[in-house]
Amino acid sequence: MRALQVFASLVALATPAFAQAPTIRAVVHEDAPYTNIWIVGGNFGSSPTVTIAGYPALPLSVSNGAIGLQISEGLLPPSDTWLNLRVTVTTAAGTADFEMLLPARGPRGQQSIFFGDIGDAGPQGPPGPAGPQGLPGATGSPRAVVVDAAGQLVGSVVRMRAPESALVTLKVNDALTVLAEAHGDQLRATAPLVFESEDCTGQAWIGPVQAGAAALAPPASNDAPGGLLYIANTFAASSPITVRSQWNFDDASKTSSCASVSATAGNYFIAFPLVDLNRFAPPFRMLLP
Repeated sequence: MRALQVFASLVALATPAFAQAPTIRAVVHEDAPYTNIWIVGGNFGSSPTVTIAGYPALPLSVSNGAIGLQISEGLLPPSDTWLNLRVTVTTAAGTADFEMLLPARGPRGQQSIFFGDIGDAGPQGPPGPAGPQGLPGATGSPRAVVVDAAGQLVGSVVRMRAPESALVTLKVNDALTVLAEAHGDQLRATAPLVFESEDCTGQAWIGPVQAGAAALAPPASNDAPGGLLYIANTFAASSPITVRSQWNFDDASKTSSCASVSATAGNYFIAFPLVDLNRFAPPFRMLLP
Protein backbone atom coordinates (compact mmCIF):
# COMPACT_ATOMS: atom_id res chain seq x y z
CA MET A 1 0.00 0.00 0.00
CA ARG A 2 2.88 2.40 0.86
CA ALA A 3 4.45 1.69 -2.53
CA LEU A 4 1.22 2.45 -4.36
CA GLN A 5 0.82 5.78 -2.51
CA VAL A 6 4.36 6.81 -3.47
CA PHE A 7 3.70 5.72 -7.04
CA ALA A 8 0.51 7.81 -7.26
CA SER A 9 2.34 10.91 -5.94
CA LEU A 10 5.21 10.56 -8.38
CA VAL A 11 2.93 10.00 -11.40
CA ALA A 12 1.22 13.29 -10.56
CA LEU A 13 4.61 15.02 -11.00
CA ALA A 14 5.27 13.46 -14.43
CA THR A 15 5.18 15.90 -17.38
CA PRO A 16 4.37 15.16 -21.03
CA ALA A 17 7.22 14.60 -23.46
CA PHE A 18 7.98 16.57 -26.60
CA ALA A 19 10.47 14.28 -28.42
CA GLN A 20 12.95 14.69 -25.54
CA ALA A 21 15.24 12.10 -24.03
CA PRO A 22 13.61 9.96 -21.29
CA THR A 23 14.23 10.75 -17.64
CA ILE A 24 13.77 8.53 -14.56
CA ARG A 25 12.87 10.21 -11.28
CA ALA A 26 12.20 7.13 -9.17
CA VAL A 27 11.73 3.36 -9.26
CA VAL A 28 9.03 2.10 -6.90
CA HIS A 29 8.75 -1.55 -5.98
CA GLU A 30 6.51 -3.63 -3.76
CA ASP A 31 7.83 -5.17 -0.60
CA ALA A 32 9.45 -8.58 -1.05
CA PRO A 33 9.47 -10.42 -3.42
CA TYR A 34 9.82 -7.14 -5.44
CA THR A 35 8.23 -8.57 -8.59
CA ASN A 36 5.99 -5.54 -9.27
CA ILE A 37 8.02 -2.52 -10.40
CA TRP A 38 6.94 1.01 -11.41
CA ILE A 39 9.34 3.37 -13.20
CA VAL A 40 8.34 7.04 -12.84
CA GLY A 41 9.78 9.84 -14.94
CA GLY A 42 9.00 11.44 -18.26
CA ASN A 43 9.33 11.28 -22.03
CA PHE A 44 8.79 7.50 -22.13
CA GLY A 45 6.67 7.64 -25.28
CA SER A 46 4.48 4.66 -26.15
CA SER A 47 6.95 1.80 -26.79
CA PRO A 48 10.13 2.16 -24.71
CA THR A 49 12.70 -0.62 -24.25
CA VAL A 50 13.33 -1.51 -20.60
CA THR A 51 16.16 -3.55 -19.09
CA ILE A 52 16.87 -4.40 -15.44
CA ALA A 53 20.37 -5.56 -14.57
CA GLY A 54 20.93 -5.99 -18.31
CA TYR A 55 17.95 -8.32 -18.79
CA PRO A 56 15.02 -7.27 -21.02
CA ALA A 57 11.81 -6.53 -19.13
CA LEU A 58 8.39 -6.54 -20.76
CA PRO A 59 6.27 -3.54 -19.72
CA LEU A 60 2.68 -4.35 -18.74
CA SER A 61 1.52 -0.72 -18.93
CA VAL A 62 3.15 2.36 -20.46
CA SER A 63 2.32 6.06 -20.27
CA ASN A 64 4.50 9.08 -21.01
CA GLY A 65 5.31 9.43 -17.31
CA ALA A 66 5.15 5.89 -15.89
CA ILE A 67 6.01 2.31 -16.81
CA GLY A 68 4.58 -0.68 -14.94
CA LEU A 69 6.19 -4.10 -15.24
CA GLN A 70 6.91 -7.37 -13.48
CA ILE A 71 10.28 -9.05 -13.08
CA SER A 72 11.05 -12.67 -12.37
CA GLU A 73 12.15 -13.61 -8.88
CA GLY A 74 14.99 -15.48 -10.55
CA LEU A 75 16.40 -12.12 -11.65
CA LEU A 76 17.18 -11.25 -8.01
CA PRO A 77 19.99 -13.49 -6.73
CA PRO A 78 20.33 -14.30 -2.99
CA SER A 79 22.55 -11.78 -1.23
CA ASP A 80 23.60 -10.80 2.29
CA THR A 81 23.95 -7.15 1.27
CA TRP A 82 21.85 -4.58 -0.53
CA LEU A 83 21.43 -5.08 -4.26
CA ASN A 84 22.08 -2.34 -6.80
CA LEU A 85 20.18 -3.08 -10.01
CA ARG A 86 20.50 -0.77 -12.98
CA VAL A 87 17.19 0.16 -14.62
CA THR A 88 17.50 1.43 -18.21
CA VAL A 89 14.78 2.98 -20.36
CA THR A 90 15.55 3.54 -24.03
CA THR A 91 13.44 5.44 -26.57
CA ALA A 92 14.17 6.84 -30.04
CA ALA A 93 15.19 10.13 -28.36
CA GLY A 94 17.75 8.68 -25.93
CA THR A 95 18.46 6.52 -22.86
CA ALA A 96 17.94 7.03 -19.11
CA ASP A 97 19.55 5.00 -16.30
CA PHE A 98 18.60 4.63 -12.66
CA GLU A 99 20.18 2.61 -9.84
CA MET A 100 17.48 0.64 -7.98
CA LEU A 101 18.46 -0.34 -4.44
CA LEU A 102 16.85 -3.46 -2.96
CA PRO A 103 17.43 -4.97 0.48
CA ALA A 104 19.08 -8.36 0.66
CA ARG A 105 17.06 -11.49 -0.10
CA GLY A 106 17.82 -14.81 1.50
CA PRO A 107 17.69 -18.12 -0.37
CA ARG A 108 14.27 -19.64 -1.09
CA GLY A 109 13.07 -21.85 1.76
CA GLN A 110 12.02 -25.46 1.40
CA GLN A 111 8.44 -26.02 0.35
CA SER A 112 6.19 -27.21 3.14
CA ILE A 113 4.58 -30.62 2.92
CA PHE A 114 1.53 -29.36 4.82
CA PHE A 115 -1.51 -27.82 3.20
CA GLY A 116 -4.27 -25.71 4.63
CA ASP A 117 -7.90 -26.76 4.67
CA ILE A 118 -9.83 -26.39 1.44
CA GLY A 119 -12.20 -23.44 1.59
CA ASP A 120 -15.93 -23.61 1.05
CA ALA A 121 -17.16 -23.64 -2.52
CA GLY A 122 -18.21 -20.26 -3.80
CA PRO A 123 -21.72 -19.52 -5.02
CA GLN A 124 -22.69 -20.77 -8.45
CA GLY A 125 -22.25 -18.18 -11.14
CA PRO A 126 -25.09 -17.03 -13.38
CA PRO A 127 -25.86 -19.13 -16.47
CA GLY A 128 -23.94 -18.15 -19.56
CA PRO A 129 -25.61 -16.82 -22.69
CA ALA A 130 -27.23 -19.24 -25.10
CA GLY A 131 -24.88 -20.61 -27.73
CA PRO A 132 -25.39 -20.01 -31.45
CA GLN A 133 -27.99 -22.05 -33.28
CA GLY A 134 -26.59 -25.20 -34.83
CA LEU A 135 -26.59 -25.97 -38.53
CA PRO A 136 -29.80 -27.52 -39.90
CA GLY A 137 -29.72 -31.29 -40.20
CA ALA A 138 -29.89 -33.21 -43.42
CA THR A 139 -33.30 -33.62 -45.04
CA GLY A 140 -34.76 -37.07 -44.39
CA SER A 141 -35.55 -39.41 -47.22
CA PRO A 142 -39.22 -39.23 -48.34
CA ARG A 143 -41.23 -42.44 -47.89
CA ALA A 144 -43.33 -44.34 -50.36
CA VAL A 145 -47.06 -44.12 -49.67
CA VAL A 146 -50.18 -46.16 -50.44
CA VAL A 147 -53.28 -44.45 -51.88
CA ASP A 148 -56.74 -45.78 -52.75
CA ALA A 149 -58.57 -45.68 -56.09
CA ALA A 150 -59.53 -42.04 -55.56
CA GLY A 151 -55.95 -41.01 -54.72
CA GLN A 152 -56.80 -40.67 -51.01
CA LEU A 153 -53.77 -41.26 -48.78
CA VAL A 154 -53.98 -44.53 -46.83
CA GLY A 155 -50.58 -44.44 -45.08
CA SER A 156 -46.80 -44.46 -45.39
CA VAL A 157 -45.04 -47.70 -46.29
CA VAL A 158 -43.11 -49.21 -43.37
CA ARG A 159 -41.79 -52.19 -45.33
CA MET A 160 -42.68 -54.44 -48.25
CA ARG A 161 -43.91 -57.89 -47.19
CA ALA A 162 -44.10 -59.19 -50.77
CA PRO A 163 -44.33 -57.64 -54.26
CA GLU A 164 -48.12 -57.43 -53.82
CA SER A 165 -48.24 -56.54 -50.11
CA ALA A 166 -46.92 -53.65 -47.97
CA LEU A 167 -47.11 -52.85 -44.26
CA VAL A 168 -48.33 -49.27 -43.84
CA THR A 169 -49.02 -46.85 -41.01
CA LEU A 170 -52.74 -46.08 -40.98
CA LYS A 171 -53.55 -42.75 -39.33
CA VAL A 172 -57.08 -43.03 -38.00
CA ASN A 173 -57.20 -39.69 -36.19
CA ASP A 174 -54.87 -36.89 -35.11
CA ALA A 175 -53.55 -38.81 -32.10
CA LEU A 176 -53.54 -42.49 -33.06
CA THR A 177 -51.75 -44.53 -35.71
CA VAL A 178 -52.04 -48.30 -36.29
CA LEU A 179 -50.36 -50.75 -38.64
CA ALA A 180 -52.25 -52.31 -41.54
CA GLU A 181 -51.41 -54.53 -44.50
CA ALA A 182 -52.26 -53.14 -47.93
CA HIS A 183 -52.85 -55.44 -50.90
CA GLY A 184 -53.98 -54.50 -54.35
CA ASP A 185 -57.64 -55.18 -53.59
CA GLN A 186 -57.93 -55.05 -49.80
CA LEU A 187 -56.75 -53.35 -46.62
CA ARG A 188 -56.41 -55.56 -43.56
CA ALA A 189 -55.27 -55.03 -40.00
CA THR A 190 -52.71 -57.38 -38.51
CA ALA A 191 -54.24 -58.95 -35.36
CA PRO A 192 -57.02 -61.55 -34.90
CA LEU A 193 -60.31 -60.55 -33.28
CA VAL A 194 -61.28 -63.16 -30.62
CA PHE A 195 -64.16 -63.81 -28.18
CA GLU A 196 -64.87 -65.77 -25.00
CA SER A 197 -68.15 -66.98 -26.52
CA GLU A 198 -68.33 -69.79 -29.09
CA ASP A 199 -70.15 -67.67 -31.73
CA CYS A 200 -68.15 -64.39 -31.85
CA THR A 201 -70.67 -62.53 -29.71
CA GLY A 202 -70.07 -60.40 -26.65
CA GLN A 203 -66.93 -58.43 -25.86
CA ALA A 204 -64.23 -58.51 -28.56
CA TRP A 205 -60.57 -58.93 -27.61
CA ILE A 206 -57.21 -58.61 -29.41
CA GLY A 207 -54.07 -60.50 -28.50
CA PRO A 208 -52.55 -62.54 -27.06
CA VAL A 209 -50.21 -60.21 -25.18
CA GLN A 210 -46.77 -61.49 -24.28
CA ALA A 211 -45.39 -60.67 -20.83
CA GLY A 212 -43.38 -57.46 -20.90
CA ALA A 213 -44.40 -56.66 -24.48
CA ALA A 214 -44.67 -52.97 -25.41
CA ALA A 215 -45.93 -51.75 -28.78
CA LEU A 216 -45.41 -48.35 -30.35
CA ALA A 217 -48.61 -48.82 -32.36
CA PRO A 218 -51.60 -50.64 -30.82
CA PRO A 219 -52.70 -53.89 -32.54
CA ALA A 220 -55.84 -53.67 -34.67
CA SER A 221 -58.15 -56.04 -36.56
CA ASN A 222 -60.83 -55.74 -39.25
CA ASP A 223 -61.57 -59.48 -39.65
CA ALA A 224 -65.22 -58.81 -38.84
CA PRO A 225 -68.35 -58.08 -40.90
CA GLY A 226 -69.07 -54.52 -41.95
CA GLY A 227 -65.49 -53.39 -42.61
CA LEU A 228 -65.05 -51.91 -39.14
CA LEU A 229 -61.53 -51.50 -37.79
CA TYR A 230 -61.22 -52.73 -34.19
CA ILE A 231 -58.35 -51.45 -32.07
CA ALA A 232 -56.88 -52.76 -28.80
CA ASN A 233 -57.15 -50.51 -25.75
CA THR A 234 -53.48 -50.67 -24.77
CA PHE A 235 -53.97 -47.82 -22.30
CA ALA A 236 -55.68 -50.35 -19.99
CA ALA A 237 -54.03 -53.46 -18.57
CA SER A 238 -54.48 -56.76 -20.39
CA SER A 239 -56.83 -59.36 -18.85
CA PRO A 240 -56.67 -63.17 -18.64
CA ILE A 241 -59.47 -64.76 -20.71
CA THR A 242 -60.21 -68.08 -22.40
CA VAL A 243 -60.72 -67.75 -26.16
CA ARG A 244 -63.41 -69.99 -27.76
CA SER A 245 -64.06 -68.29 -31.12
CA GLN A 246 -62.50 -65.81 -33.58
CA TRP A 247 -63.11 -64.18 -36.95
CA ASN A 248 -61.07 -65.74 -39.78
CA PHE A 249 -60.44 -64.11 -43.16
CA ASP A 250 -60.75 -66.23 -46.30
CA ASP A 251 -58.29 -65.13 -49.00
CA ALA A 252 -60.25 -66.85 -51.78
CA SER A 253 -63.61 -65.21 -51.12
CA LYS A 254 -62.17 -62.09 -49.52
CA THR A 255 -64.65 -62.43 -46.66
CA SER A 256 -64.40 -63.24 -42.96
CA SER A 257 -66.52 -65.55 -40.85
CA CYS A 258 -66.76 -66.72 -37.26
CA ALA A 259 -65.10 -70.02 -36.32
CA SER A 260 -64.96 -71.94 -33.06
CA VAL A 261 -61.47 -72.66 -31.71
CA SER A 262 -60.08 -74.85 -28.99
CA ALA A 263 -60.30 -73.13 -25.62
CA THR A 264 -57.05 -71.18 -25.19
CA ALA A 265 -56.19 -69.15 -22.11
CA GLY A 266 -54.02 -66.04 -22.29
CA ASN A 267 -53.79 -62.31 -21.67
CA TYR A 268 -55.73 -60.09 -24.12
CA PHE A 269 -56.62 -56.42 -24.58
CA ILE A 270 -60.23 -55.24 -24.79
CA ALA A 271 -61.02 -54.21 -28.40
CA PHE A 272 -63.57 -51.75 -29.70
CA PRO A 273 -64.52 -50.50 -33.22
CA LEU A 274 -62.75 -47.27 -34.13
CA VAL A 275 -63.23 -46.43 -37.80
CA ASP A 276 -64.99 -47.71 -40.92
CA LEU A 277 -62.42 -48.83 -43.49
CA ASN A 278 -65.06 -48.56 -46.24
CA ARG A 279 -63.94 -44.94 -46.58
CA PHE A 280 -61.01 -46.33 -48.62
CA ALA A 281 -61.92 -47.69 -52.06
CA PRO A 282 -59.86 -50.45 -53.71
CA PRO A 283 -57.78 -51.04 -55.71
CA PHE A 284 -54.84 -49.75 -53.72
CA ARG A 285 -51.52 -48.71 -55.22
CA MET A 286 -48.13 -47.53 -54.00
CA LEU A 287 -46.59 -44.21 -55.01
CA LEU A 288 -42.83 -43.73 -54.87
CA PRO A 289 -41.33 -40.38 -53.74
